[in-house]
This record gives sequence, structure tokens and C-alpha cells, in this order.
Amino acid sequence: MRNLTFKGMISVILTLVLLTSQIIPVAGSGTDVRFDNGAHYASKGLKNCYPDMGKWSTGETNSFYIEPHPETGDEMKPSNINNSFKYFWSMPLKGTSAQTELKYRAKLQVYGQALDSDVAGIFLNFWAPLGDGRNGTITVERMFNDFSGWNDVSFSGYVPEGATSMELILAGEKGISILDDNKCEIYFRNIEVYITDDVPPVPRSVEYGERRELGTPEERKMKDYYGIGDDVYWDIEFNEPIFVNDPGYLAYARSLGSIDRYSFLNNQLSLKYPDAKLVLDHVRDNNGRGILQQFGELKLKFKYRNTDGRDMTGYAYPVDKSRYNKETYGNDYSKQIKFKYAVRPGDEFKASDIYEMVLEGGVITDNAFNPMPNEYRTISFDSSSGSGFGIFRTYTQDFKVETTAPVLLEINGGLPEGTLDRFQTLPLYFKFSEPVYITISDEAFTRHNINKLHFENYQRAGMFSSYDAKLFLNAQNRNYKGEWIRNALVPLTHTM
Repeated sequence: MRNLTFKGMISVILTLVLLTSQIIPVAGSGTDVRFDNGAHYASKGLKNCYPDMGKWSTGETNSFYIEPHPETGDEMKPSNINNSFKYFWSMPLKGTSAQTELKYRAKLQVYGQALDSDVAGIFLNFWAPLGDGRNGTITVERMFNDFSGWNDVSFSGYVPEGATSMELILAGEKGISILDDNKCEIYFRNIEVYITDDVPPVPRSVEYGERRELGTPEERKMKDYYGIGDDVYWDIEFNEPIFVNDPGYLAYARSLGSIDRYSFLNNQLSLKYPDAKLVLDHVRDNNGRGILQQFGELKLKFKYRNTDGRDMTGYAYPVDKSRYNKETYGNDYSKQIKFKYAVRPGDEFKASDIYEMVLEGGVITDNAFNPMPNEYRTISFDSSSGSGFGIFRTYTQDFKVETTAPVLLEINGGLPEGTLDRFQTLPLYFKFSEPVYITISDEAFTRHNINKLHFENYQRAGMFSSYDAKLFLNAQNRNYKGEWIRNALVPLTHTM
């Protein structure tokens, strides 16, 4: 056997016919790639991407036919054995461009005639970013060999980051020496192509207060303080696109009867992927149940320290991304889960007072169906807690939650004690437990058909201030005869 790598007599011009995909994966959409890992195998029962995940592109002079060989594997042979040839198999990597550390692996058998100089060529290319905003071909595998008989060939490595398609090229170059027979007898069989993603999704950061992508103006509005019944939001961002309670997870395992599922678990899944402990546990515990029946709804249990010193616990729930207004604040939300918490009576805290979160229920997976490990479900910001792992926090708004109504502490008159003259003005000063503001009541907004959201937007923009509001006090006062006069309206001057 002679290794004719980069023979001078061979001039290889790679004409790329790549199938590219510009689709950005978002939550709710997946990928057609078959992944070689335990989770995908439990979901689809398949892992080899070749041949049906891609397609062949051949020219009239570069075509092939399949010769059946049930026992050893069907053989791919050139339609015109008298010519050199090149076949292109391309597979789009839809939904994987945002993922990192993907691996490729290919294996096949190659045949070459003994005692001639026919050369087999095998190339693996990816269409991926080259830098400076350009995309192009990255060749990760290149092989030329003068094979004799059937030979096993395999290679593996990492998929270039951001790759959108993959291309396998199989070529045969006819020998031209005096000993050659004018035929290009290069054949291929038992081709397998795998894409492996064994990196699970894990939380990377928490962002508090972002709400610009929400669906309605009322939801997007930020306030200085949030009271009872108001909603506050925060996002947990992951290292890759994620899916919550995706119905495809465990679909193949769930479709099997109990006996077949037991056999699949012990005789196939466990043997092929012994390290996929969480997936094995999920298949073992499935019993044919659906996602919600097995895992339940996802919710976020969080702990926070109230301003009165008490440690409190609350629950936040995922926001349905279908309600997002992407025209208002466009972004790729595929790596995020936004949680909403409805403020309860007694809450007095800021976003920065939240010191621990626990993701309870549900199953969070990536495009390859890898589930998030259980040890990452607890997120701690308290170094003394001794549990969970820490991630960094950012604040679009360190929102403040306050539910205690201001309390009137005292009323003082601005004049010495004594008798008031007729029509004399008596200033009254009201002292509250905290700063207060005068605004229009909800009933007044409704009664006068005033848009509260527009009113508050104008107020924040400085078009008018709280000084424009007038407050009237329903009071009782005693006249000079000592008689009580009821329901007298005494206008008050609002001073800050």
C-alpha cells in the first residue's frame, strides 16, 4: 500500500455545493440533526446522520450506483468505472450554530484494487464563519490513499463554531501509470456520520428587571416601586439554546411497551451510553408517561431577605415566549427563561435581596435533548449557604417591592392654639411613615376615561408633575357655637 498524500499529479479543486442554513434556533424550534448521545437515542432511537439527514449531489460524469451486499454492506460504485469521480454528500446543521463543542465522527470502508495506482480521496468540510463577517469553507479532514482491498477509515474532531452545514466528499482518481488498467476501481461501503453533543445546558447568569420584550405596554412599563399584584421579572440565561418540557424528550423510549422499554434500557441504551446517568434514570422512571405527568410544571423557588430581616420564600413561573413582542425589543431569546413573580402582601425587598433560586419540576434540555444536570438546579448568591453554585448577576433594574401602605402618624396645625377668625386659612401638616405622592385614584381614571399608562408616561417625561394633582379632605369642624359641621371640604395645599 502506498500513501500518495498530496501527489503532485493530482490537482484537486473542491467545488462546494453546501446546503447552508441561516436559521437561528429559538426556543420552541429544534434541529433535524441526529445526535450521538444517550438523550437523543432515547428520544429518536436513531443516531447515524447518514444518509437521510443530508443528500448527495453528483454530476452526470460523477454518478454512482449501489450494489447490494446484505452480509457485508451495500457497495457504492462509480457509474462510469473508466473515469475519475467525486461525490458530494451535504447535511445542513440547522439549529446548531449557537452551540459550542459539537463533535463530528465519521467511519467507512474503502476498497482499492491491488497493484494499481488508483487513489481514494476523502474530505470533510464545514461552512462556517471565517472572521471579519465572512463565511467560507473550513476543511477539517483530507486524505489521499492508494488502498489495497477493503480498509477501515475513521476520523473525528470538533465542529467549527457557528457551522451551518457539513459536506463529505468521496473521490477516486484513476491511476495513469503503465501498470494501470484504465479503470478507477475505488468503492465505498458502510458509511456512518455522527454529530455528538455531550455538553448539557447549565445556567450562566441572571438578569433582573428586563421587560422590554413583553407583549403589552402595561407589562413593559417599569416602576420605581412594585406593590401587591404587580409582576416583577428576571431572566436565567444558559450556555446554549434550551427547551422546557419539550415533548420530544424520551419520545422513543415512551413509545415502547414496558417489556420492550426494559430491554431497550438494559440491552441498548445502558450499553451504548453508560455515563448518561440522568437519562437512564428518566427512562427507568418513565413507565409510558408524558412529559408533564413525569416531570410536572417548571417553577422557580427563590429565597429573599425582607427588609424586616425575615428570610422569605416565593415562587416564580416561566413566561410564555409566544407572547413576546419581538418588534419592540428584538433579541435571540433561545438561551433564556424569563420568570414572573406576582408581588404578595408583606413583601418588602429588592432584586439584590434574592440570595438563592431552585428550579423545581419540569425538564430543561438542549437541541440534542441533553437534560440539565440536577446539581445545577440550585443557584446560590450567598457564599455562606453551602449549597448550589454561583453565577453572576446583572441588573436592568434592581426592582423594589413594597407592599406596606403609608401610615398617617400625626396632624399638626401651622398656627398657635386659639380661635380662628372668619375666613382665616388654617394650614394642616400630615406626617406619614414614609414619603408619599399624590396621584389620581384608579376610580378617577375609570370614571373620567383617562388612560393610566399614558398619564404616567407623560408624568415621567416631565410634561406635568404631581403638583397638578389636587387633594381634598373630607373633614368635620366645630363652629363658634360649638356645633359640628359635617362633610366640609377643606382644600389642602400639597407641599413636599
